[in-house]
Order: sequence, then C-alpha cells, then structure tokens
Amino acid sequence: MLHFVLHDAEGRIRQQGNAYDADEAEMQARDGLRVLILDAPLESFGDHYVTDGALRLRPPMPATIDRTAIAADGNEVAQISGLPLGAVVTVSGPGGEQQITVDDGELSLSADVAATYRLAVECWPFRPCHFEVSTS
Repeated sequence: MLHFVLHDAEGRIRQQGNAYDADEAEMQARDGLRVLILDAPLESFGDHYVTDGALRLRPPMPATIDRTAIAADGNEVAQISGLPLGAVVTVSGPGGEQQITVDDGELSLSADVAATYRLAVECWPFRPCHFEVSTS
C-alpha cells in the first residue's frame, strides 16, 4: 500500500489517499490535480505544499508588526512590514471586514474608533498569520 497526495499547479494539497500502486494513485488525479507519492500519510496537509516535485513545509509568514496598541485618534499608526507582494490582509473591526492586497510589502493601520482590530494575513505558500491591534 502506498500513500499519495493530490495537489494543484501551485502546490496546494487538495486531498490525500492510499492506493495499491502508482497506477491506481494516478487514476485518482482529476480536474488538473497532480499526484505525489509519499512514504507515509500526512497528519495535516495544510502545513505542507508541493514544489519541484517534493513535499515541503509551508514557510512562516515573514510579516512583523511594530505595535499592538495605538490611540484611536486617526493619527497613530501600527505598521506591518515584511509582507510578501500580493499578500491579502483581512482587517476585521467594528465597521465589518475589509480586504487589502499589499503591493509594496507594508501596511499601516490607524483608527478613529476605539476597538480591537483583527488582521489575518494570507499569501501562498506562506502559512497564514494573525495580528490584533487594540485602540483606545
């Protein structure tokens, strides 16, 4: 019995399974998915991706934030830097959610309303990361 994952062209693992042989594993590929044979099943395929025909751990998001508390005066800023180009930051706060695509590696957050703002950062193949900024 062998183990395999099905992944898309970007390396996102969509499914894992087992088969009697490589031919049976290849028969599972559909909708443009590709097969990678493994030595053992994955416990959590969300932590991995496929690149250059090999299984790899997804790297940590390189983003950092300079402060997690700011004044709710519209002037003081929390700065997130080290964002990969194309990262999508979802900001959740009292006004709802807003998604921002980052094209220069940085994002500044200021606020006029005292609240807690949650920021979720995603950019494949990095693992998602989260920040929280309190304003008062």
